[in-house]
Amino acid sequence: PYTYSYYYKKSTDTSWVTKQANTTATSISFKPGTAVVYNLKVVVKDKNGKTAEKVLTVTVSKAAAALTNNSTVSATSVKLGSSVTINGKASGGTSPYKYSYYYKKSTDTDWVTKLANTTTTSVSFKPGSAVTYNIKVMVTDSKGNSSTKIYNLTVTK
Repeated sequence: PYTYSYYYKKSTDTSWVTKQANTTATSISFKPGTAVVYNLKVVVKDKNGKTAEKVLTVTVSKAAAALTNNSTVSATSVKLGSSVTINGKASGGTSPYKYSYYYKKSTDTDWVTKLANTTTTSVSFKPGSAVTYNIKVMVTDSKGNSSTKIYNLTVTK
């Protein structure tokens, strides 16, 4: 039977830290503590005491913050004939961002596309009726993650 010993260290360190020694476990988990380059070492020993080792290098990157939709509308209540400005804005995730703008009467089920999959961060919307509208802004980052915000817009005569 073989026994395994597992070690790790930051690539800039000189000494190894023992994760698990002299075990028959053929795999273990390693959760890095910081975003740096790590060296991982596995030492295998057979029943006669002969050993072989392998060193692996793992680069740990800092995780991107979650994508947040920070979009806004200039008003949530307007008189018929007025326009509202919809501002697409995002943070986190992985830029660049794409924005999609939609609207519908609140009693409708289907959304109307105002502008889709664009880098444009500001669009104008002029309601055609004195009803409540829903305005939807969807932001998508370069990795395909998306976040949606929906606003209610009350239009009076």
